[in-house]
Amino acid sequence: MGKSRLVPGRQAHPFFTETAVETKVERSISCPKAKIIVDVNQGIQNNVNHLRVFYTNACCLTNKMTEMKQLLFNEHFDVVCVSETHFNDELSPAEFEVPGYNCFRGDRDFKLDRTMNKNSFSDCGGSVIYVRQNIEVSKTVQGPDSIGVCLDCDMGKVMILCVYRSPSLIKQQDNKLLNFMRTIYEDEAYIAKFCYGDFNLSHISWVSGTIADSPNDSTNALVLRQKGYLDMIHDLGLSWLLTTEITRRRLNKITGIMNESLLDQLLFTDDSLVNDFQLGPHLGKSDHVTLSTELNVSHSTRLEPRMKKEETGLKSHQKKS
Repeated sequence: MGKSRLVPGRQAHPFFTETAVETKVERSISCPKAKIIVDVNQGIQNNVNHLRVFYTNACCLTNKMTEMKQLLFNEHFDVVCVSETHFNDELSPAEFEVPGYNCFRGDRDFKLDRTMNKNSFSDCGGSVIYVRQNIEVSKTVQGPDSIGVCLDCDMGKVMILCVYRSPSLIKQQDNKLLNFMRTIYEDEAYIAKFCYGDFNLSHISWVSGTIADSPNDSTNALVLRQKGYLDMIHDLGLSWLLTTEITRRRLNKITGIMNESLLDQLLFTDDSLVNDFQLGPHLGKSDHVTLSTELNVSHSTRLEPRMKKEETGLKSHQKKS
């Protein structure tokens, strides 16, 4: 049976704004346009006993790449997962590449019912994973609005997934995503699996691991489809990270009410591998928080890439609290 995982976390309540709390240094996630020069040295191995993974829903990453590059320049995450990227084939590499990282994209390759032009794909959705260039990726997998990377770590093969589940999916599309996730979690080739994403499972209570609304309702199609994900979680004995936190805060322009939701989540297979987490400020104008996690995953890396700033390059904006 699935279960929630309580790990030591540092988080603001009820919602992070622009200021990180309980940290000694505040860093703004913004910067002017700039270039980063990266010098990657090959062939020298370092052993690292943990993996730092960053996740957020960007609500369109293409207009937040400057903030993303500044964040990674300051924080040096090993793996970065971003859902709802809105990437498409018309983007040039300069629009989505991040110096010092390899990019693995899972762009949307299907249309939603609300798409008027039946001959074109929706520009929304999609996921991306950035992995530091000194970390080896041995395999990638792609599903609906999803991308996964396999890292060859000391403990074995570790799969990291990034998923975006649109609330506008029709039943067949929902089933395809659910089957993709189940296939990955059932694959014994991976010693550990971590799935970061915006699942839009608003009817699930993550405190109890049950359907929060209408638990006995057998006719509500929306509830039944979300129950399918909950059944998968329990069937595979997965754990989840967040229970009462708020990951999205959106103003209803009609009612004027601020809606607060827990839509983003981390699903994983081994409690002992999630060491710490922290919720942080949103990226740009996204209405989702960011999630930083430290995984107890030891891995070998090539020598750390050296980044240096040009005179007009990125600035590390720091203010002591």
